[in-house]
Amino acid sequence: MKLKNILFLVLFLPSFVFSNDILFNRLSKLYQKDQDKCLVTAQRYAKYFPENPAPYYYASKVYFGKSKNARNDRAEYSLLKKVIGYAQKFERTDVNHLAERNGWAELKDEIQERVVVLSDNLSKNNQQSLSASLIISFSRLKDTDVSEVIIQAEEKDIHTNEKIEEIASSPSRAMHSGMPTGRELIPSSNHESELELLKFINDERIKRGMEPLIWEDRLANASRYHAYDLATENYFNHATHDRKNDKLVRVGGTFERIRKFYDESFVNSENIAAGNSGAYGTYQQWYTSKGHNENMFNPESRLVGIGLYYSPDAPFNYYWVFCTAR
Repeated sequence: MKLKNILFLVLFLPSFVFSNDILFNRLSKLYQKDQDKCLVTAQRYAKYFPENPAPYYYASKVYFGKSKNARNDRAEYSLLKKVIGYAQKFERTDVNHLAERNGWAELKDEIQERVVVLSDNLSKNNQQSLSASLIISFSRLKDTDVSEVIIQAEEKDIHTNEKIEEIASSPSRAMHSGMPTGRELIPSSNHESELELLKFINDERIKRGMEPLIWEDRLANASRYHAYDLATENYFNHATHDRKNDKLVRVGGTFERIRKFYDESFVNSENIAAGNSGAYGTYQQWYTSKGHNENMFNPESRLVGIGLYYSPDAPFNYYWVFCTAR
């Protein structure tokens, strides 16, 4: 490479990296001409200049436009989750107040309105877990609150479900950050499937001359919390982890977490599984695994909780957790 070109890179690159306006103006022109190309470029810029807010702004804006033309509620949910994810990164990196100069408040209001409507649609179609997940994600943006979103829904005479209100009143909205308090209420993605799995287990226990396991709501809350955490933090482990800067950080042990929800008797086992949409597939997965089998058919176990959480954005979609106590 010629010396002239080397000097150009040395002198030009730092100012390019640190100038929010340069990237913003480039992406603004692309956005007006070709939004798909703008998105690809924004994602590339985000990779090389992760502390520059401009790529996140335009990625969020393009995905929001796409969400308006989604083919169904599930597709719109997936797109709005991307909108909110990029919005969170934009607000985190926007130290030079690009938001104030470029209409972010107006765009954010539009996103909030769409979140409310879609959340209601999902709730009406028995997709309460997705509805709640959407509200929780949006609530993590700056200067927003779940209760404010619910108030907006009520003013527009849009139905809001009880699960969202439960989460709104929860002591901690950032439910998968750090260890749980034990008061978190993650809605089941399919309670009938949870009970179906318990029936498979208890039928086999009875065949073996064992007492059937008794459902315990607090253990179910612990199971649903961990299933939710596995899906949203993208990991597969008994211990509780947070994902920070795309790296997993262990924040607590298995039984330490379960005892946050239930501490009246000895907690003695946990099974986790991922990928099966149905109860029987999960049962077979555990039945054919020595350690998991022993946990299901431990004669010392008396109480049980089962949690199923579904996320279309998670690698395995379906996450199951089973935990027992004496």
